Amino acid sequence: MLLAGTAMSAVAGSVDTVISTNGLFEPYAVAVDRDNNMYITDSSNHRIVKFIPNAGVLTNFAGLIRHPGFQDGVSYLGRFDNPKGIVFVPARGALVVADSGNNLIRQITLDGTVTTLAGHLNPGLADGAGLSARFSFPVGLAVDASGNVYIADTKNDAIRKLDLNNNVSTVAAGFYEPQALAVSDDGLRLFVADTG
Repeated sequence: MLLAGTAMSAVAGSVDTVISTNGLFEPYAVAVDRDNNMYITDSSNHRIVKFIPNAGVLTNFAGLIRHPGFQDGVSYLGRFDNPKGIVFVPARGALVVADSGNNLIRQITLDGTVTTLAGHLNPGLADGAGLSARFSFPVGLAVDASGNVYIADTKNDAIRKLDLNNNVSTVAAGFYEPQALAVSDDGLRLFVADTG
């Protein structure tokens, strides 16, 4: 389904260039902010794109098309490697992204500033605060009403939790490459797509 109409492809280094949905390469997940703007992980293009419904356009939001890597920074200066899950966290007023290829959990503020919340470029399994935690190809994300983000830590076969202080803990293990998550409305149940 074409949301934004046909337009030119995004140009490297151009933040606000209008793009078309046929410029997406393996889009994976979608998040919606409080103003109903839509954010899509354009996984194999290693970036996040934004659809602005009032304007009817799709723009490059964070990351640089076809330039995988790791870097914090504003908009196209940020770098991702195969980003997958994405959620809008009202308590943060920001997006949280599973930067799968980098084994990191990243944050993007609504002005496009990318920072790293938790994890390390080297994969592993470790709970702890922020950058002392370890993941192995995190994929799916879900958020509860308190702002906790639940993470399908796919290659670790585990479900992890990131709280608002960026502390990471393991909620459950024993899955087989879990992919997607959802939190019930009452916040008491977590549903997991267990691929095994």
